[in-house]
Amino acid sequence: MAKRRRKNTHGAGAYAAALIVYVLVLAVAIVFGLSRLWEYAKTIDAVVPEATMDVYIEQLKDNIWDEGMAQTVAAMPHEFQTDAECVDIVRNMLEGEWSYRRRPGSSDASGIVEYDLICGKNLIGKATVVRDESKRGTMPDLQIPWIVQSNEFFVDGLYTSLKVTVPENYTVRINNVPVGEQYITERGIHYDVLEPYYSQFEGLPTKVTYEVHNIFGVQQPVVYDEDGNIFVYDESKNDMQYIKQPPQETMVRLEAFAVAFSDAYKHFSAGTGDPTAAIARLNPYIIQGSDLEKRLWLALDGYDWAHTVSYEFNGAVLNSAIDVGGGYYILDVTTETTVVYPNKGDNGTLHEFGGLTIIAQDFGTEYRVVTVENY
Repeated sequence: MAKRRRKNTHGAGAYAAALIVYVLVLAVAIVFGLSRLWEYAKTIDAVVPEATMDVYIEQLKDNIWDEGMAQTVAAMPHEFQTDAECVDIVRNMLEGEWSYRRRPGSSDASGIVEYDLICGKNLIGKATVVRDESKRGTMPDLQIPWIVQSNEFFVDGLYTSLKVTVPENYTVRINNVPVGEQYITERGIHYDVLEPYYSQFEGLPTKVTYEVHNIFGVQQPVVYDEDGNIFVYDESKNDMQYIKQPPQETMVRLEAFAVAFSDAYKHFSAGTGDPTAAIARLNPYIIQGSDLEKRLWLALDGYDWAHTVSYEFNGAVLNSAIDVGGGYYILDVTTETTVVYPNKGDNGTLHEFGGLTIIAQDFGTEYRVVTVENY
């Protein structure tokens, strides 16, 4: 007769109880471990030097301005601002955004970390952070907190500077205060549009550069031309904007001369018709015996190379005239012409906009061309 095995319920109960105890112990261990880890994490965060700097910066923003700071600012050089203006400007600046950055070479391991103090975009001081030695021996070294040992402020870091280049006969004001010649750092700066002519003509205008320091906040210089009118510089233009055009009566005469000469010169350059007649058209506009006349006659040697059928002058515009003294003028002229070449059908027609730079001399009753260049 088969024997039945008896179930051991006592052993199973003991195993379940042991398992429950194990789980409870493990849970307690995990909770205790997480708690210790959290406490350690908070300790680590508290002893990072940047955490000390965060608190310091917040306190600094609220306490840096006082009567002593106001007196310091008022006593600093500020030739173009009043004491009251400087105090107001600096106080507003110090109420702006503050930040800090660790100085190169500073490391936690050294026990001394230096930071730049920045207000807006201005470097205005430094702070030194060290371990709090009064806590040494009471806690592990790595948990000793950092404290601000010292600070230093450079209020002159709130200064700005201005640099402006203008014609020598212009004047500059900052905050309605004239900028004197003692602030000129460079003289004799050439106008870009006159660069090729400084070796040819004496007394051409030049520019100067003013540099002004010790200004609190943002100040814009106001420039006045030679007539005392406010001048606003246009960065999209060249130095031609500084040059006054001749009187209207002179401009009318110069334009009539420039248009007539351009027609005769372009006709000559096109190589159309009788070369002798072409150069004869130029005679009333050039100086007899000049280098220009000699070059024109030399050009006749190859005059028949062009083989043009016809030439048409469509007009010219005098863009500008520069009086360089001694009766000389530099003229900038735009011309429009149409030249037809033979045996090329419609493609033989060349419609052209060209530029001429003409140096003309005033002989009282008439102008004559000294030099001419195509551009």
